[in-house]
Amino acid sequence: MRALAASVSQPTFGWALLIAEAAWSFAQGDLQASEQWAIQEAEAHDTAARLGAEGITREVAECRVARAATGG
Repeated sequence: MRALAASVSQPTFGWALLIAEAAWSFAQGDLQASEQWAIQEAEAHDTAARLGAEGITREVAECRVARAATGG
């Protein structure tokens, strides 16, 4: 999982890795590490959600501009 997340530039894989690391640390009894992984995952999720929303908003705006330019 670590190798995949490092080799693929997809935020989803990085986010999934953080979840897996948090779960693995928890299963190993390392609650402090698990908490830190979980915090990183929450921050990554918030960032991804914000960027996704911005991307969708930008795409919608670009489509509206293109439609207006063509009279459609």
